[in-house]
Amino acid sequence: MPRVIPMDNVVWRHIRNGDGERIKRLFAEQKASPYDVDTDGTSVLHAAVGNWQIDTCRFLQSSGADWNHVDANGIAAVHEAWRSILSRDPQDPSVPRLKALLQTDENQDAMNLTALHMSALGLSSLSLEQQLESNPGALNVPDSYGKTTLCWAASRDDLAAVQMLLKWGAQPDLGDRTGRNALHHAVLASSLGSGRNALQHSVLARSLGVVSSLDVVRSLLDSGASVDAADIWGDTALALASRRLGSPDQNAIIELLLDRGARIDSRNDTGSTPLHVAASEAPPETVSFLLLHGADIDTQDSELKTPIMVAVEVDEADNVRVLQECGANLSGVCKKGWNLLAYAAAYASIPTMEVLRESKLRNIDVDARDVSGRTVWDIFEQLRNDLCVRQRAPLEQERAALEALLSSVGQTGDAVIDIHCIMESKEHQPMDSFWQCSDEESEMFEDAIEAL
Repeated sequence: MPRVIPMDNVVWRHIRNGDGERIKRLFAEQKASPYDVDTDGTSVLHAAVGNWQIDTCRFLQSSGADWNHVDANGIAAVHEAWRSILSRDPQDPSVPRLKALLQTDENQDAMNLTALHMSALGLSSLSLEQQLESNPGALNVPDSYGKTTLCWAASRDDLAAVQMLLKWGAQPDLGDRTGRNALHHAVLASSLGSGRNALQHSVLARSLGVVSSLDVVRSLLDSGASVDAADIWGDTALALASRRLGSPDQNAIIELLLDRGARIDSRNDTGSTPLHVAASEAPPETVSFLLLHGADIDTQDSELKTPIMVAVEVDEADNVRVLQECGANLSGVCKKGWNLLAYAAAYASIPTMEVLRESKLRNIDVDARDVSGRTVWDIFEQLRNDLCVRQRAPLEQERAALEALLSSVGQTGDAVIDIHCIMESKEHQPMDSFWQCSDEESEMFEDAIEAL
């Protein structure tokens, strides 16, 4: 019987990162299992396939994970696997590795691909144009999971096929069972799905004469694709473009979407904006790019988390630095009562703690308790071992880094008092000697001004 676990469970991050050793440890400690699913019925095996973590798929299969488990959208993990395989170039060396786990083509047949689909996927001896001429009525017919031929062509960065299908009247806003239309698939194609090797795909695509996702996105928008259409999770094309695509076209795609009217602070069903998404997994250049184009730096999701909280939560030190340097509020508190110090105690590596320490945090209560009554040190001692997913340093070094961070926290109120003390000490002095401060007073004044 599947067990439902929330999306903030650490196992999902380990699967996304392909951290097999930590997944095995969670299984051994019975903190996760091959039968776990999220609230949408998406299994751990679905997640491993979606992030193209083949070794994790193999481990989950050997542990008893069910390829035929169906999520809330009626999609089995095995069908997700075939969709991922068909979206990749057949010369990709990882494709036969996943095929070997599936052992059969039977489920590919169950996808009910039309002859037009087959031509677009290179599985037919007839060209796409020949199929269109012989059966134009199949133009917008979906497969078993709602994916039209245009969606398939967009997901493969096949500009020629996309343009031909649009010329024949393909409808760009038709979505699959997850609500993702051709524009969504084109955006994700720059990495063949979030978390995959975008650069390798980009080079492969160009070597095959296939143009970049940017050209496909532009063609779809020119043909009337809705720029703010959302999938069933509320993600728009801009939100998907803000993920860790790693594509050289990433910021160009974002800029094109914004130029065509995409809402920069659109929210998905968790209240996350594209900036939340970028802070979580995109390179710092993308975070900076969104801020430059007007993204709200302190926007909160449904859990009242700001982008900088998210960046600390996923231990993205460079993104933390960018957000801090651009003026992010560092004293916020989320719904569960955690401030940045609490997030650092649970998730941050030593480099991320050092970035926060250099930020000279103010107006944060180092002794605050969350809604469960835990202090920062309670969180460090009780939760960090399970929540911190990046490479760990020796515990004593991590403890020392957190202690240094907490010791660096100051209060703006103290700074004002320091200034007042200096002013009062000079009140009855002649004006010509008013600014003749001692070294100690000068240092106090400089520290106070810096704190303000």
